[in-house]
Amino acid sequence: GLPAPQGSKTRMPNGALVEAGSKTGRMKTKSWRAAVTETAEAWLDAVEEGGLGRPDPLDGPMRVTVEFRFPPLKSDPHRDRQAGKPDIDKLLRATFDSLTQARIIRDDSCIWRVSAHKRYAQGTESIGATIWIRSDADAEAEWREKSKEAAKTARRAAKNERVLL
Repeated sequence: GLPAPQGSKTRMPNGALVEAGSKTGRMKTKSWRAAVTETAEAWLDAVEEGGLGRPDPLDGPMRVTVEFRFPPLKSDPHRDRQAGKPDIDKLLRATFDSLTQARIIRDDSCIWRVSAHKRYAQGTESIGATIWIRSDADAEAEWREKSKEAAKTARRAAKNERVLL
């Protein structure tokens, strides 16, 4: 699908949250989110059918890289970088919410590093996005264990240290 931004939400006097923006913009966002969710769920199904079981949603620290591809410009089909609207942060918001809804990730607040860019599709490339997600949970656990060991070593060294004046 065509990447579409997710705008801000407005709280109404009755307390309800309403998506800001035009009706057309909201429809584009809904279509983009549905495309991301559908593709993510299809990937989960393929993993499960491959005999690996259905994976749990990723939880803990993770890195995400996203490449958004838009239809090439008719006036300049060789242009690669897409430096206009929509805003990349709003594209990411819609994409991350869809990955959460599809249960690929448990909560997008666990994403600690993001790399993203927008470009025009070239040749036979499809429009849409390619998303890479890397869980850093194992690295985090390893780092914590090393930190605990270093703290123990430092305490032992401090106990054995004598200060002479």
